[in-house]
Amino acid sequence: MTTAAGQLARAVQGTSSNDSGDITWTVPHGRVSFPSNVPGVRGHHWAAAIATATSIAHKGEVAGAKMLAASIVDLLAHPGLLDKAKKSLSRRFQVRRTGRRRSASCLE
Repeated sequence: MTTAAGQLARAVQGTSSNDSGDITWTVPHGRVSFPSNVPGVRGHHWAAAIATATSIAHKGEVAGAKMLAASIVDLLAHPGLLDKAKKSLSRRFQVRRTGRRRSASCLE
């Protein structure tokens, strides 16, 4: 299993229904993906549910938990990161109120 972080992608608010809902318009929000299922298995299928109970899935879940913990440490150790997140959220609210999209990435 690779331990290198992947390239960050531009986050785009979609219209699909998910557990995050409108939270992304209320507080800074990040979405994390980590390997804990079999690639290509349809979501909400019995095989997907069984796969998450395996030892390899547990390893992926632990890797994801470590990454989340390290992110919290980064936020606590570098207060400027939290300020950047607040500014990014403020820009998103501006876009929502005015209806004008910015070409800049939300990762700025």
